[in-house]
Amino acid sequence: MSPHPLHYRCVAPDAAQPPAWMAIAHGLLGSGDNWASVARELVRRRPDWGVVLPDLRMHGNSQGAPPPHTLDAAAADLAALAEKLAAAGRPVWAAAGHSLGGKVVLALRASRQIPLRQVWVLDASPGVCEGCALDPESPVVRILAALEELPPTFDQRADFVEEMVGRGFPKIVAQWLAKNLEREGGVYRFALDLGAMRALLEDYHARDLWMEAGDLLAGETVRFAVAGASQVVSSADRTRLRAIEAESGGQLGVHLLEGASHWLHMDARSALLDLMARELPRMD
Repeated sequence: MSPHPLHYRCVAPDAAQPPAWMAIAHGLLGSGDNWASVARELVRRRPDWGVVLPDLRMHGNSQGAPPPHTLDAAAADLAALAEKLAAAGRPVWAAAGHSLGGKVVLALRASRQIPLRQVWVLDASPGVCEGCALDPESPVVRILAALEELPPTFDQRADFVEEMVGRGFPKIVAQWLAKNLEREGGVYRFALDLGAMRALLEDYHARDLWMEAGDLLAGETVRFAVAGASQVVSSADRTRLRAIEAESGGQLGVHLLEGASHWLHMDARSALLDLMARELPRMD
């Protein structure tokens, strides 16, 4: 498959050129900007690293990607971006991903298209989840289903936010989703292709990456950050991850962020930053 060029932004400490870069892949319906505040604080704490914030295919400003919309396609896009950055003197030595992005970076690691010293999987399960793409208890599934039922346009952004809050979503989540609104002819419409979102979500749940999660090469580490109040990574998943961790000699680490929801970068931001700043390899 031909990779699709991704829109991205780079965050570096004080306009410096750090020796290593980490790409952070957002979740379904998000964009790279969702992680901008985390990136700024992380490079302040770890000036030996820069952070690249891509918009995954069909998200943010990375529109127009041809189907199929799969984890492998998203991973190929990221690999092509990493090669472009390396040619510009910004080698990507680590990748982190939240939710959908977490499994995208696992697929990127499995492809071995670029060398990675560390991978972060942020509240995403490596395994298959039968029926989960339609599970009404899943926060992401609930959001996507609500978006598919919404009116096609809104007079104001606030009307969209009010509609989503009325459907039971926290205001902060509704405001985050409202970033995807686009003004067109005096009204606002939700700009993302919901069919592409549904395809990515279905492949996320259908793809089994457990073998790749435990297949560790010399010199690389994998870190799972699990949101304690989320069931995206089930109790069975957590037990299996702990078993791999125990046999990995420290190459795989599992970190439970107690009390954090699935949106751990919002309500466990400080704990997540502490963890990432501590665990990233020293590159200076």
